Amino acid sequence: ATDTRPARPGVNKLDVSRVFEVDDKKFANLRAIQEMFLSNAMERGNYAQPNDPREPASSDEIDFYGTIFRRSPENCRRIILDEESLQSQLAAIRKASSAGAFVISYLHHHHWEPDWREVPGWVQSFARSCIDAGANAFASHGAPVLQPIEVYRGAPIFYGLGNFLFHLPEGEDEWSSPDIWKSIVAT
Repeated sequence: ATDTRPARPGVNKLDVSRVFEVDDKKFANLRAIQEMFLSNAMERGNYAQPNDPREPASSDEIDFYGTIFRRSPENCRRIILDEESLQSQLAAIRKASSAGAFVISYLHHHHWEPDWREVPGWVQSFARSCIDAGANAFASHGAPVLQPIEVYRGAPIFYGLGNFLFHLPEGEDEWSSPDIWKSIVAT
């Protein structure tokens, strides 16, 4: 939704960015690879695309060929919600809720945890923010497995609905786990 276009179901984009946090040794290795290939801001400008990651915020961050890496004591991946985009989503929920609509906030994403059965912290936070803003329910899918269900402030949160339909090319074996072929229907 924007000031000139009202929100519509299923088409309101939530902007997120991905940051990998790595220890000093890994950070130094990444920086050395960049230096070896003479990667710099000019090169970044030559290959810039509309949805590229943001510019590094400090000397503790580098854009390593389209992915932001941050120096950190721990090694982990973080998904960061764009604050303006988040507030736009929550405002649309508040507006619909205050008008008496039954609001279902729905999220599709591919920012899964390494163990697909785990709900990413950013999804938990976003789901609860949607309920706090007035959504009557929250549902999400993307990771091809069932994920937990939570009741938060009396509203259901379906973190991962699994796969309703799932087609594979002949001979594909990466997706053979029985968990991938389960789904849930909530009524």
